[in-house]
Amino acid sequence: MNKRKIFFGIVFLIAALFAGLFFRGENFAQEKQDVNDQRQILPEEKNVQNENEKKSQLVEKQKEEQVQIKPVEKNKVPFTSQAPLGDWSDERNQNGCEEASVAMAMRWIKGKSFSSPNDAQQEIFDISKFEEKTFGYFIDTDVSDVGKILVDFYGFKNFTISKSFILDDLKKELAKQNIILVPIFGRALKNPNFTEPGPITHMLVLVDYDAKTKEFITNDPGTKRGENYRYDEKVLFDAIWAYPSGKNHPDAPKSIKDKAMLVINGGKK
Repeated sequence: MNKRKIFFGIVFLIAALFAGLFFRGENFAQEKQDVNDQRQILPEEKNVQNENEKKSQLVEKQKEEQVQIKPVEKNKVPFTSQAPLGDWSDERNQNGCEEASVAMAMRWIKGKSFSSPNDAQQEIFDISKFEEKTFGYFIDTDVSDVGKILVDFYGFKNFTISKSFILDDLKKELAKQNIILVPIFGRALKNPNFTEPGPITHMLVLVDYDAKTKEFITNDPGTKRGENYRYDEKVLFDAIWAYPSGKNHPDAPKSIKDKAMLVINGGKK
């Protein structure tokens, strides 16, 4: 009887031992499978994380691009100085800033450049001749008379004249891809290319604005180097002066109160 008990006891212990090894093997296999599953999932999760990071970076880049101020160079306006052939001794060239500014604006409207310096010179002389016949002078021409030149000499009416505006109004017009003719107290510009001390009355064309550098981009006929010439925004705005028309130049202003601009509407409406 004791032998049978011992026998069954040994059998029971062996069975228990095998059962324990079996369940441990099952758990080990499950743990190994879990580890393998994790190893398979981790790369996928990493890819998703990378994609999310890329999307986030793209959104940030788009936001930066939206607020980034880009230099503006939209309007390619044909350029001429007021003395295209370099003859500054001719009175029509000495005082031809208004005529040259008008000629540049109208070539821009027509989409035509100056074929040669002679071409530009002839147009300046033709406008001077029209002014002499119509107004009785060509020395100084205010924005109202410039408007008459546009209408009666060129047959062009799509422009506006303003005598009440702020600096931002100039920027807004240029943002519409319009260009602007502005009368200027020339000496206030302090352009190193002008013959000292510089002109009292002057006119130039605002062709664009660079918000990054806070400069107006101009076609300044007062110098052969005037194409896309840049002026600090405050320097130029402060120099804008609604000088009068006449056969003789007015005295230099002690302070500038009256301003004027003529906007050529050729861009976005």
